[in-house]
Amino acid sequence: MGKLGNKWPQRREIFLYALAVLLTSVILWFYLGLGQMDFRYPIAMTDVEDGIYYGAIVKILLETGWVYHHPDLSAPFGLELYDFVHFDALHLLIMKLIAHIVDDWAIVLNIYYLLTYFFTTITAVFFFRSMRIHPVASIILALLFTFQPYHCWRGQRHIMLAGYYLLPLQMLATIWLLSPQGLRDGENVSLLKSWRFRVACLISFVAVFAGHYYTAFALIAYTVAAIYNSLRLRTWTCLCEVAILCVVVGVGFTLNLLPNALYWAREGNNRVVSAKDPVHVEVHSLRLVPMLLPVDNHRVRWMRDLTVLYNQKTPLQYNGQKSIGLVASAGFLGLLLMGLFAVNRDNQLAGLGVVTLGLVLFCTLSGFGTLFAYLISPQMHGLSRVSILLALLGLTAVGIALTAAIERMSRPWIAIGLIVLMGVFGLFDIWPNTKIFDPKIMSSQLLASRSFGEAIQQAVPSGTIIHQMPAMSLPFSGYDQFKPYLYTKGMRWTCPAMLNRRGMAWCEEIERLKPEAMIERLAICGVDGLILEADKKHLGVSAMREWLASKGLPQITSDNGNKFYDLRSLTQSIREKLPEAELRKRHLAMFAPITFRWDDNFVQAWDRTVRPRWFCNSRKATIEIVNHLDKPTQFRLQFDLYSSEPKRRFTFKCSGLPTTTEVVAGPIQLEFTVPPGRTPIMVTTDNTTLPSSDVFPYQLVGMECSLIQDSVIVER
Repeated sequence: MGKLGNKWPQRREIFLYALAVLLTSVILWFYLGLGQMDFRYPIAMTDVEDGIYYGAIVKILLETGWVYHHPDLSAPFGLELYDFVHFDALHLLIMKLIAHIVDDWAIVLNIYYLLTYFFTTITAVFFFRSMRIHPVASIILALLFTFQPYHCWRGQRHIMLAGYYLLPLQMLATIWLLSPQGLRDGENVSLLKSWRFRVACLISFVAVFAGHYYTAFALIAYTVAAIYNSLRLRTWTCLCEVAILCVVVGVGFTLNLLPNALYWAREGNNRVVSAKDPVHVEVHSLRLVPMLLPVDNHRVRWMRDLTVLYNQKTPLQYNGQKSIGLVASAGFLGLLLMGLFAVNRDNQLAGLGVVTLGLVLFCTLSGFGTLFAYLISPQMHGLSRVSILLALLGLTAVGIALTAAIERMSRPWIAIGLIVLMGVFGLFDIWPNTKIFDPKIMSSQLLASRSFGEAIQQAVPSGTIIHQMPAMSLPFSGYDQFKPYLYTKGMRWTCPAMLNRRGMAWCEEIERLKPEAMIERLAICGVDGLILEADKKHLGVSAMREWLASKGLPQITSDNGNKFYDLRSLTQSIREKLPEAELRKRHLAMFAPITFRWDDNFVQAWDRTVRPRWFCNSRKATIEIVNHLDKPTQFRLQFDLYSSEPKRRFTFKCSGLPTTTEVVAGPIQLEFTVPPGRTPIMVTTDNTTLPSSDVFPYQLVGMECSLIQDSVIVER
């Protein structure tokens, strides 16, 4: 393929990129209906699911400079997002640059989402031109790749996945690995001095900060390409080059995880927040049929009906996978055939076919990715996301075939005309017969949240702490409680809070109290506002609503039935009645100076209607107590111990206990003196023949902790 990139593009190439950007602008205007959009609201995000979370992330970025901490969320402790690993630093950095121009989170989100289309077009044109694909075909194929249904379906609710513009550059490194010289510029050129090698390392490193999924898919492609080339050329050189790229990616992942690792070392890990079950890999694996079927709401009736029939009859078909269109599908199927019969074939299509086959075998239902999830790590559970990479490879195959056809024709302008027609047909094929995003529906949904937030903003002064009930934990309870935060400024919110951290433990504890006691607790902690969600099934919300009904407090009702109560008349009177020393003493006792950490032998039950339950199936387990105060603390630990064998004895050993304590099943009360920092409690049982791993022989129920004399909240 020759050395690439050692010269600036000539005028024709510059015109090529300008034309591609212009066409992207025109198509984007009509494709998304930008003329009807209100940019004060996210233009491609429904008011549900992950979209609310990413909206909050952008606002946190604007207000704090980055996304790991916000003092006004999970108040009064502050929300720490280190338990969520963000491999999105590149996307966040670009949005941070946009924020220097505008300071509205929705506008920043909109600008960046639109930029992903232009970035994708530019990198795709560069990739196709680097492959020596005909200029007209390069533009057409780049547009088909940019406007894949995957792009608009991800939208702003998965905006980091919509930013797949580095994939063409990553695949350029794959093409180099398939060539005889690999990542070297020539046979006699040192690897470290080679332009290809340096660019491949740079692309691989930067891509880590643009999403771990696409980086993982690229590593699979690199590995398959290197193995194929090594077997074909009988050399280990390519494998060594891929090993170096893996090291580069590993360094990138390490740097990305460093802030999280330092936080976990200080505060203890919280694996349940981001842990994935291997079974999810099967649910979200690649399925070839929906990828090859026509797009939803296709303009041709019989094609639309075919997709509808499949969706109705096929179980578990909804996993976020979208069609790649007929043009990309044709190239993809051609590559699969080439990959099956690629033995000793010396051409790019054969190599790309092997890479495509390798990606399919890894990511498809019950493929090698499932084995990887069970044996190594289940974190790569969304394997269906490889479909956008398969679309790129399919379009690449079409481009290579078209370029070869043009070179053989005596009248290439005929072929060029056919390519343009193919582009029009391809866009028609992937452009559904409905609005991609309906501005009326989206703005009406978001307007309700905005109106509620603005009304709260006017009702209470800036800096007011507001509790939302029932408290929702991140990430399993959803992100709806971010909505008031999105549409207010300067307010402090107790919810949502991170699961198994101090903020969530505090929220859960106060919501177990009766309404009058809960209001007193909120007052002492400085909370002056309360939002009761329209949850008629939640007993605590119903009881609080009935209790507040007789108080005559100012209230605001949202369109969905949520109510905001201005508690200042109640809370200020409670605080005024308490002496300052007593108020300070109670304030300290209520802010969780002691919290718990449970090791991997414990599994928590998620039923909110009963007391918290921790199941254990190991003869030895550890509960770590963390004393956040700077002095030794005496406290009383109470819980119920249930066992499948009531006569079994259990031992609790802790440095704070005067002696090792042995107990049997039943109500348990232990008194400890805990020094500052972490203190482990070793829990053992005399049962030497525990049942199988799917049976829990004992459980701890309703773990509650109190200081001697002063009540204190604990983290479960």
